Amino acid sequence: MDLSSNSLKMIRGFTFQFFKNITDLYLGYNVIQSIDTNAFYGLHRLQSLHLEHNFLQAFPIGMFDELKCLQHLSIEYNKLQNHHDDQILEMSKILSLTTLSYDIYQDYKFPSQWSTLSKLNRLAIFPRSSKVQFNKEMFAHIKMMSIMSLHLDRVPSISDDFFENFPKLDSISLYLGDGLPKNPIDQVFKSFEVLKRRNMTNIEIAHSRFDNGFILNLEKLQYLWSICLKRLTLHELYIKDISLYALQIFSVRSTCIEYLEISKNVLLDRGVSYVFILPNFRNLKVLKITSNWHHSRSKRSQQSRLISFVLPQTLEELYVGDNLAWDMANINIINGHNLRVLSCKNSVIWSCEGSFVGVINVEYFDMSGWTCEKLSVDLLYGFPNLQTLKASGSRLGKGFVNIAGAGSFLSKNLRLHDINLSSNKMNSIPNGLFLRPFEQLTSVNMSYNNLKIFPKFHASIKTLKIIDLTFNSLTYFNTEQIERIKRLGEVDIFLRGNPFQCSCKTLQFLKWLGQSKRVPDISDLTCVTEKASRIFMSEVISNLKTFEISCKTKFWFAVCRVYNVHYHTCHDINRRILSI
Repeated sequence: MDLSSNSLKMIRGFTFQFFKNITDLYLGYNVIQSIDTNAFYGLHRLQSLHLEHNFLQAFPIGMFDELKCLQHLSIEYNKLQNHHDDQILEMSKILSLTTLSYDIYQDYKFPSQWSTLSKLNRLAIFPRSSKVQFNKEMFAHIKMMSIMSLHLDRVPSISDDFFENFPKLDSISLYLGDGLPKNPIDQVFKSFEVLKRRNMTNIEIAHSRFDNGFILNLEKLQYLWSICLKRLTLHELYIKDISLYALQIFSVRSTCIEYLEISKNVLLDRGVSYVFILPNFRNLKVLKITSNWHHSRSKRSQQSRLISFVLPQTLEELYVGDNLAWDMANINIINGHNLRVLSCKNSVIWSCEGSFVGVINVEYFDMSGWTCEKLSVDLLYGFPNLQTLKASGSRLGKGFVNIAGAGSFLSKNLRLHDINLSSNKMNSIPNGLFLRPFEQLTSVNMSYNNLKIFPKFHASIKTLKIIDLTFNSLTYFNTEQIERIKRLGEVDIFLRGNPFQCSCKTLQFLKWLGQSKRVPDISDLTCVTEKASRIFMSEVISNLKTFEISCKTKFWFAVCRVYNVHYHTCHDINRRILSI
């Protein structure tokens, strides 16, 4: 049950007594100041309780007595500054608790009474003072507990020995705090030294201020390669430079790393040169170097006929979006036989005249945001096993016009399931683009273009489930287009945002629309009448019989004028029509 963001001020007793099957209750982001003792009476199956971002100053005694199955409790961003002994004792009774998120203040000490929470294995701690100092003594009573995941939402200061009291720690997430005047990045890396020779799944360091930028060098990375670490994420930090020498040593010595992410950073002095040390990673499966800003990214690179990248043989997913800036070339991927995902979205690709080699097993390719006004028809020929193509906002409309044989653009990708060609300024679909025997095609997104007719699909395609044509320039479907739709089988066609016409000319289209169950967003469709007024299509369809009669009337009046039939004859014809 989600009651968050509702300006609730108080939770009365027995409020939820008739909702005994609730397992998750969200009460966060309100203005709750008090909760009655029996507020959660009857919630014997409740597993997750969210009270974060409220104004609670205390918990009434007995509030948690009914919550025998409670596993997740979030109480951060309240006013529980002073943890009184009776409140600490109350929380120590939640023996089923596995995850706890809460605030701490200066001179905080982990309560010894909470040592009864034997199942507690995840802590999320939110310092509410810039004077908080994370040190070993702060968590002296937690050493015997099995804390495996620790999140520190702000890190004003951290000691070298802080993690010693967490012998079973498997995952660390440190948000340095973009609101703090100075972040102790050197302290953070040095604190990992006590984790030497441990097996760990995850370390994440994220969020700092611009004026706290740092160089990712040997001095910092040396504390990480001594850990058998599987996942490392450096997110939204102001990294001034990455030492290639340090990264090269890290790639050789970090034999356990499987996931590496460097995203949303400001790499002031380094481009993508570090990509060339990738082969040294022995077990790397996922690499994300995305949305990093470089001081030289606006400089247009010189076009090269062939560019080769050597990947780790184990790599399965590669994300390099928002980093590349060049004219497209012929790309040769070496050791790409295990690669399944290749995402280069939002990169500054000035032209798409090139091709890929060595990506034969890639199933997901994202080229969204490229500038493909210049395009090679064989750009995707190297992806014979491609299942998902994301090409939104890539200016393919102009690219298709500028090349001969544009209809063959997808001719080598017959295993496609999902095609996204939205926002490409296409006035029409290249002749033959979808006239291929796609084996498992289920979804085609052509929204936000300028299409005026329904595209042609191969007669063998029977797997299509969704065709998105929203926000195009469709005015109606003629008889031929309607027949093509019928041959596609059970497919949902989304059409809202098109300038449809409701006139006698479009009568057959309106009749099909009223009878068809293939337009899920029919209630959102509007059309322009012959009087230039815009109305909902559903209004026209609900009065379709009357609309059809008026069209017949207009037809016979036109016949009368053409053949100069006598007025009484016309009147008689009109009267017979109206009696139908």
